[in-house]
This record gives sequence, C-alpha cells and structure tokens, in this order.
Amino acid sequence: MIIECPHCHRTVIPRNYGECPACHKNAEDSRNADVTSTLLFITEATKFPDACCTCNAHTENRIKIHRSGRIATSQTSRDQPSWTLAWLVLLSFGGAVGRVMDSYFGLGDYSRTNRSSLTVYVPQCRLCSATNKLESDVVDLEHCRLGIIVDRNVAEKVENSNADVS
Repeated sequence: MIIECPHCHRTVIPRNYGECPACHKNAEDSRNADVTSTLLFITEATKFPDACCTCNAHTENRIKIHRSGRIATSQTSRDQPSWTLAWLVLLSFGGAVGRVMDSYFGLGDYSRTNRSSLTVYVPQCRLCSATNKLESDVVDLEHCRLGIIVDRNVAEKVENSNADVS
C-alpha cells in the first residue's frame, strides 16, 4: 500500500513492520508528525496563490529558491554515428590530426554532462521567512522540478490553480 509518510512527507511503500524506507520512522504512526504539511513538487512554471506556503497567511512576499547542478545526458559520444570514422582517423594518423578529431568528437569523454539550473519564486510571509525559510527538500534537475514542504491547504490551492497547465 502506497502512503505519504507523515514524518518526511515522501510517497512510500512502508516495510512489513511499518518503517518508512526514506526516514526510517514508523510511517503508520502520525504522533509527533506534522500532519498539516505535505511535499509539493514545483517547476518554474508553477503558479502560486498569494498565500504563504508555510502558514497559509495572505502574502505578496516571494522568496527565491535556486538549485543548479550537473545532469547526465542520455547520449554518450560512443552513440554518435561519426564515432567509427573519427576513431579510424585517430588510429591512422595519430598526432595533431588525431588530437583535433579527439577534441572535436569528444572521443575521450565517456561521461558527457550538462548543467541544469532551476529558479522558483515561492510565496512566504516575512515572519515565516525570518524563522523558517523554505528550502527545496527534493531536487530533480533532470525533470526540472523541486519538492518543498508546504501547508496542505496551500498545496491544494497550487494543484487546483495549475490543473489546466500541462
């Protein structure tokens, strides 16, 4: 049975004895857990109501959440169609021509990576941002989304206002 862990707010399948595989707390016991919050996945295109994501109070204040890092590409240099020709030239001529071919086709680069950056402006009142500034709890740069812990009512408003956005 898939549930939301009341402690870490991840969607999990608890182990046989109720342990959450993410936070190792009892996912079936909501005592000492913040049941008023949930994990919300957002993108740069997510539209927010004028409500603080932490306390649900009206606010027009926005805070910036920014994450960047490397993501692996799905195509390596070995998958490129010109790879065989480039290696033949490299092996045949070596020297300067081989180095030029190597730098042009990237034959020595087995783990091509790209950088990705994600910036989202999230509503949070000044009081909450002074005491408990929102941070991304989950970072998924490959799918360009962040997971943040927000008030359940705000999460419902965000999901309803973005239901038409695909």
